[in-house]
Amino acid sequence: MWKQLMRRGGMACMLAFTIVSCKQPVPYEEKVGDALERLLPGEVLNRYRHIVLVPNGGCPGCVSEAEDYCIRHQADSTLLFVFTNFVSRKELRIKLGKTLLERKNVWLDDELNLYFPEYKESIYPALIEVKNGKIGRFANLEEAEEF
Repeated sequence: MWKQLMRRGGMACMLAFTIVSCKQPVPYEEKVGDALERLLPGEVLNRYRHIVLVPNGGCPGCVSEAEDYCIRHQADSTLLFVFTNFVSRKELRIKLGKTLLERKNVWLDDELNLYFPEYKESIYPALIEVKNGKIGRFANLEEAEEF
């Protein structure tokens, strides 16, 4: 009888382990989208058509292009620029200018709410669509004109 219990218990543990280990990780886009919707109420998201997410500790060339994009489009009130994983506000101010950082459509993610280092995508800037107060699809900035 003891052997039967151990065999059943072992099989139950193996089944539970299999179920848990087969669980798919949450996709990066879903993780970021959920965080944005949690941090920014729908009425705030409704102000924008797109969010430009710039992880300053990522791919240097990509980040430089994203920063240039932000500087060129800073007056576009349909864009929300979010900077995350930056070294310091002072460094950002030197690189981007005080005027850009003081705009209402710029958000500095000091608490790294939108930086997820466990995802390789987190080092690349992203253009995120906003529709009806909800996060839509993600693209890279090169696709900005088609988005």
